[in-house]
Amino acid sequence: MPYAMTHLIIADRFAEKRNIPERELFLLANVAPDAVHARRDYRGEIKAGSHYLQPEETWGEVYEEVPMNIWYARLKSIYTEKQKIVRNEKDDSFLKGYFLHILADIFNGQLLYGPNLIKYGTDDVTGFRRVYRSECLEQDFYLYQTCPKNREIMESIFCALDEPDLGDIIHHFGFDENFSLHNLKDKMVVQVQDFRSAPRASLDDLEMITEESTKRIIEHMFTECDRMLYDFPDPERTFRMD
Repeated sequence: MPYAMTHLIIADRFAEKRNIPERELFLLANVAPDAVHARRDYRGEIKAGSHYLQPEETWGEVYEEVPMNIWYARLKSIYTEKQKIVRNEKDDSFLKGYFLHILADIFNGQLLYGPNLIKYGTDDVTGFRRVYRSECLEQDFYLYQTCPKNREIMESIFCALDEPDLGDIIHHFGFDENFSLHNLKDKMVVQVQDFRSAPRASLDDLEMITEESTKRIIEHMFTECDRMLYDFPDPERTFRMD
C-alpha cells in the first residue's frame, strides 16, 4: 500500500483544498494507522485491525474487486459511527485524516498493487511483494526528496505530536486498541530518520513504478478521496481492476 510520503502529499493537498481547521493533527492522523509498525509485537493482524480489515483478511491480500468492496462498505459504516462522537474540530480533523489514509490504501490497491500483482502472477506472491516493497520504498524516498514542502510537512507532524489532547483523541476513537501515542511518536522519529538518511532516489530503472504513473496515481487517489471522505457516497461503489 502507499508509503508515508504518498499519504502525506495527498493529505497536505486535501487539507489545503478543504481548509482543514487543525491541519497539523490532520497530517499526523494520516500516518497514524501505520503506527502499529512501532509495536514490538507487530504482526499482520494488528495492522489489519488499525485499517479495519477483518481478522481473516491478511494484510496485502485484499486487492480484488469483491474484498475491496466489502472493505469500503465496512469503512463507511465505521466512519459514520465515529462521526457521531466527534466533540470538536480537533477530533474531526484527526478522524478525517485517519480515514483518508485507509481510503488511499484502498485506491492504491485498485490502481497499483492489484494490477501489478495480477500482471506479475500469483504463483510467487512472496517474490512479487519483495520487488513491490523495494520499488515503493524507492518511490517514497523520491517523493520526499523532490517535495518542496517536505520540511514544512514534517514540522507540522512533530508539532501535532506535542498536542496536549492527542492521547485523549486517540483513546476517544478507540484507535489505542491497535497502537499507543508512544508507538505513533516512535514511528515518526524512525520515519524521518529514514527519509534523511536515504541515498538519492530514482524511479528510472523500476519495473512497476515510473514518475508519470506516480503522478497519475496520486492525482487519481486524491480526486477519489476528495469526492468520498465527507459522506462516503456510492454504497455500491466498485473497485474494478482496470
